[in-house]
Amino acid sequence: MTKSKGLFAVFVLMAAIRSAALSTDLILKLPTENQRLQPFWIGLHDRDEEGVFYWLDETQPAKYLSWGPGQPNNFMREDSVGQDCVQINYWSNGSRNWGDQDCGEQVRYICEKYIMSSPLGKKKQSLVVT
Repeated sequence: MTKSKGLFAVFVLMAAIRSAALSTDLILKLPTENQRLQPFWIGLHDRDEEGVFYWLDETQPAKYLSWGPGQPNNFMREDSVGQDCVQINYWSNGSRNWGDQDCGEQVRYICEKYIMSSPLGKKKQSLVVT
């Protein structure tokens, strides 16, 4: 009789930050480059209805939000359709909170990785900064 090998599935999505504790923990771990804090995409958007924000993996509006000063503002440049995606930004007041941005901006991103093992269906989550 041979041992059966476990089956694994890996699912990766942009990060959903659903609590202040997770937000604080994550912000403390974000890398800095040349002492300048960089913005990072997270998986929050208001593409379906302006001002109503959803995590990519949910059908209900987000309950926890951590906006920076004056955010969200849906600022529209001449060459954009507004700001429907969300990133963690470094603000001039020293805080590290969220701001809405044009979804086409090229910055780093934070993903969450779920590893599902079979047959028990146990799930492990980890955050990945890229």
